[in-house]
Amino acid sequence: MLNLGVIGLGARWESNYLPALKKNLSSRVRIRVVFDAIASHCRSVARSINAEAANGIHDLIERPNVQAVLLLDSAWYGNSALNLAITAGKPLYVATPLGSDLAILERIHAAATNDGVTVMPELNIRYTPATGRLQELIAILLGRPHRIQIDD
Repeated sequence: MLNLGVIGLGARWESNYLPALKKNLSSRVRIRVVFDAIASHCRSVARSINAEAANGIHDLIERPNVQAVLLLDSAWYGNSALNLAITAGKPLYVATPLGSDLAILERIHAAATNDGVTVMPELNIRYTPATGRLQELIAILLGRPHRIQIDD
């Protein structure tokens, strides 16, 4: 069983992540500790899932009973939780946007690669109706793409 720490109990915690963790992954993972920028919410969620409430990001990441981290909402702390988890050698699932600054993304990639830490971004855009249709068109009609360009 993999022991998890959850950072950021944002808007999708109750609707997306908690049901998936309880129903689909309950035999594989256990949430040991949670942290949120809103302390009262953090304590309430911790009680409801039989976990501990961390005093801070560093406290959560440094716990020996946390084997991996789910970063679900970065709130005011930006990429600091991500950097702390990489430094501590904790694998990380990142559901919060990492931004579009290529230099910062390259530093994150280099740090994770150098330390041998797995960082998995959510990539939820892969499962939209538009991307599903694009995959169908590529498979049936268009063939292998020669170039992909993404505009904001």
